[in-house]
Amino acid sequence: MSITPTVTNKRYLTRRPNGYYQLTTYSETGKKIVKSLKTKKRSEAMALFNNYEEPNIRKILKVSELLTVLKERMKNTVKASTLNLYNDVFQNFIREIGDKKLPDITVDDVENFKLKRSENIQNSTLSIELRSLKACFNKSIKWNYLVTNPFCNVELPRINKKQRAFLSEDEFKDLLTHSKNPLLNNFYSFAFYTGCRLSEIINLKWENVDLEKRLIHIKNMDDFETKTSEERTVPIANQLLEILGFISNVRGNSEYVFTKNNEGKFKLEKSYVSHNFKKIINNANEEGIVFDETLHFHSLRHSFSANCIMKGIDLFTIKEYLGHADLSMLTKLYGHISTDYKLEQIKKLDSKETVRTVKKVNHEFF
Repeated sequence: MSITPTVTNKRYLTRRPNGYYQLTTYSETGKKIVKSLKTKKRSEAMALFNNYEEPNIRKILKVSELLTVLKERMKNTVKASTLNLYNDVFQNFIREIGDKKLPDITVDDVENFKLKRSENIQNSTLSIELRSLKACFNKSIKWNYLVTNPFCNVELPRINKKQRAFLSEDEFKDLLTHSKNPLLNNFYSFAFYTGCRLSEIINLKWENVDLEKRLIHIKNMDDFETKTSEERTVPIANQLLEILGFISNVRGNSEYVFTKNNEGKFKLEKSYVSHNFKKIINNANEEGIVFDETLHFHSLRHSFSANCIMKGIDLFTIKEYLGHADLSMLTKLYGHISTDYKLEQIKKLDSKETVRTVKKVNHEFF
């Protein structure tokens, strides 16, 4: 059933085929805006229509100007790394599409950006850029700089789920034989036996390491914040205790656990640590010891998780070690552990007796 549209100052009240009323209006730039009134009753729809207030759109900004506003307004509410991400993403958008006024950006512009960027970056990176831009443009709507978000109806690129590569303890020890850097070997061992993130290890101070109680405290500091902003405590495994004891004897006066020199004045750099790890992988492969080429430093975190699972440590405990907000990340990332382990686990179904056992978690992880 159709009705005659009600029109007031470029506003239209119509009823959709499903019976719900909707309001259609136009922005100052001529863009059509359709808003569902979420009612099938004409009396309610008319009341909403008559009381509708046009959005108070502020000065029309360009993309670069929105970035400036974002940095100023969000500098105290988001991490510096997030603002750096927004900065890079906005610069990429401006380079590909131009520094347009916000209302002039169309869905076609976004699709064009998506197409151009897909030629140079992986879909996972492109997805991050699109989601970041969508979030920022939603902020511009909240702040009355824009009425509609051109990123809302753009599909994110498809990401093929790949099996995460990880190392067993024997493989990890074998890998280290191809490295001639004792400092980095200790650093990599720390990551392998704690599952800590690269930035967490680089910023770890001796004051947060308790060798006597065998505990590592991952804390937020003035110049560092954990990825989730949550602090946590990680136990020191037997395999790591000896390493930390050695480092403490050699560099016990330093502020940070891992430093560039014995004086302990300078932290290691992320790029130095991660690039050298890839070099070890490449060196080993050149020598005929084949490791998965997709392995990278973060794979040590995956390895810690997978090895904990295969040793029977429960997922909730592993989640606490890693600092994940919930179990979903564990089940997604580490659901495809080794085939040998899966075959070994299925043998439990062959047992004639059902035995309920509780594995006591101690410092001997693997």
